[in-house]
Amino acid sequence: MGLGTTVASTLGSISSHQALGSLSSQKALKLAHMYLEKAWDESDSDIALVLYRETELSLVQAKKAAKHENNQAIMNGIGDAFINLSRLLEVRNRGSEADVIRKKAEKLG
Repeated sequence: MGLGTTVASTLGSISSHQALGSLSSQKALKLAHMYLEKAWDESDSDIALVLYRETELSLVQAKKAAKHENNQAIMNGIGDAFINLSRLLEVRNRGSEADVIRKKAEKLG
């Protein structure tokens, strides 16, 4: 039995988004940074698009968790990561998406 099969059978019906929802703000922010770093390095636009989306989802989860934790330092890190994601989207000629992400960063203050 391969690793993928073992992991799939162990996790059962847990989706990646359910698992993401259980992460603390720090872990979700760390995951977002990992996706974002990979997105900056990715040359395949289809793969990069998935990485942008996963970055955003991780940041949204980090934001939700940070609100419950009342952690301003994490909120600042989330805002910085949203700004970095918007810069990446601008560089990749996805201006309208960059604008949406930039507005999310602005809402964080």
